[in-house]
Amino acid sequence: LFRSTKESPFEVNAENFANIMFRPNANFKLTENVTLNNITPFGLNGSVVTPFKGTLDGVNHKVNVSFREDINSMYIGLFAVLGDGAEIKNLKVQVGGDIYIDGFQGKSCVGVIAGQVDGVDARIDNCQVSGTITIEKSNQYYLYFGGLVGELKRGTVQNSSIDIFLFDISDIFTPI
Repeated sequence: LFRSTKESPFEVNAENFANIMFRPNANFKLTENVTLNNITPFGLNGSVVTPFKGTLDGVNHKVNVSFREDINSMYIGLFAVLGDGAEIKNLKVQVGGDIYIDGFQGKSCVGVIAGQVDGVDARIDNCQVSGTITIEKSNQYYLYFGGLVGELKRGTVQNSSIDIFLFDISDIFTPI
């Protein structure tokens, strides 16, 4: 049985990218640009969240992503939660579409790469997020929104950028 290491990661492409969610502690390297439509965040299985604790090196490839509009989760992003030791690096993400938020357990954390980063040594490095998002929120629960990460509890984000056009059709954000 082949085990991945940071030096010898599993290679992922458009055909097998979704397999990342079945190995949340493994190491991966993206080998081509990928399009993911109407996805549920990786690590989310109903109301159960399994943090991603592996690595993903995008090798400067792009992931085009749109999320399912009916996600009823506390954590919304490509990854629901990044946990201890997780590392996402050299990744470009182009997001498009609507996100309907129904306030799961009192709050929702929405970020394009991760809904939440909560891990010792978890990090996002040299990542770029761009695109357009329409957010609709149905209730008065708390919403944590960030271009890269919805909620950063433990971990770091460095050398990364966002260029997002945000439509707020529920009037939930206060202009600065």
